[in-house]
This record gives sequence, C-alpha cells and structure tokens, in this order.
Amino acid sequence: MPASVVPSWLYLPGNAAAGDTFLLPEDEAHYVGRVCRAKPGERATGTDGLGMVMDFELVSVARQVEVRVLARRHAARPHEARVLCGAPEGTRADWLVEKLGELGVAQLIPLECARANWRDARLDRARKLAIAALRQSCSAWLLQVRDPLPIPAAIATLPAAAARWIAEAGAEHSGVRGELPALSVAAVGPASGFEPEEREWFAAAGFTAIRLAGARLRTETAAIAWASGWAAASV
Repeated sequence: MPASVVPSWLYLPGNAAAGDTFLLPEDEAHYVGRVCRAKPGERATGTDGLGMVMDFELVSVARQVEVRVLARRHAARPHEARVLCGAPEGTRADWLVEKLGELGVAQLIPLECARANWRDARLDRARKLAIAALRQSCSAWLLQVRDPLPIPAAIATLPAAAARWIAEAGAEHSGVRGELPALSVAAVGPASGFEPEEREWFAAAGFTAIRLAGARLRTETAAIAWASGWAAASV
C-alpha cells in the first residue's frame, strides 16, 4: 500500500472525476513538494471545500505537482450554521475566522454596524485562514467568508426556515434548545454592541435573544461559544 503524503486534508477547488489528472494549486503544491518532500506514487486526500473528498496519487513532483484522482466521495451535511458578526477589535478577526472554520460553520457574514464596521478587514487573509482551518480540521466543507453587508441586507440572505438567535448578555434564555434544525443562524454584535434600532431589526426578523455565559463576552468569544454549542449538538 503506497504511503500517505500528509496527515491532513489538502484544499483542491474544482470538479475532478475519478481517473482525471490535474496540477495542484500553487500553495498545495509547495506544501506537498517542499514541506512534505513527497515522491511520485505516494497518496494523499483532498477536498473541494464543497463536500467532495478525493483520494489521489502523485504522478509527478517537481516545480509543479501533478496528481491523479483515484476515488471520490461526498460527505453528508445534515446541519448547517451561519454567523452574522459585527467587527471584533484589532486583529481578533483572525482568531474568529480560524475557529469558526474548525467548528464547521458554513458562512461568516460580516455585519456593517452603526458602531463598528469591517472597512479595514483583510478579507483575502480571512479566506486563507479559512482554508488553513479546513486543512487542520480535515473537514470537507470550507467556511465561506462573505463580503460585509448592512444588517438588513444580511438578514435578507437568510432562508425563511432558518432558526435564528442573537447573542445578548442577560437574555432570559441560555443556549440553543430542542432538536437542531437544518440551518441555524446566530447574530453577534461588534465590540461596542448593537444599537437599539439594530436589535429591533433582528427582533422583527424572528431572532431570539440568548445568553452564552454569565458574563459579557468579547465579539469573537461569543461567536465561537455559540458555534461550539452548535457543533457539539450537530454530531
């Protein structure tokens, strides 16, 4: 049995069928060829980030890395989560993206709020961190980091059947209860919080206020606390 090249997933966007050969993207080729020092004939596993998992064999390893798909399978995703999130302080968005990706959240929708926005956010960096989280967690699903949206526009993207919560310190209800729905959505305010009018928008759209801890949490901590509870309930 040929040896496996790496212990974690590779990210291979595209739609390759069994028997197809193709060149790995630059970052993945560097990792396989230079970091792992892989050799032709060795095998690895990758995903397109959309649920397709592929086993493949290295055909050639040089300046470019060519692979052949041996088999592929689709990973089931019975539950999905999205996080609508105001801007964290400083560089804390990096940690937010990394952990939401590892926990299997489907989408991060940055919110443009009255008290804070994502104007200076490096979304290209965030999307690279999401890929790194996919590799780390060996997930078949890539966290999609959307472009920032005003709150009404973000709410408008949600399917009508989505279960909806908003993090609020001191809320009557704690956590997500009952059977996990197909799509769960959480809204988390920026570091300085939502304005009263913004909370009214969420309430009108059917968001239920929940508390995630006994104390007030930072933006990124609240988002990850909610995602952790969702991830534990989804397995």
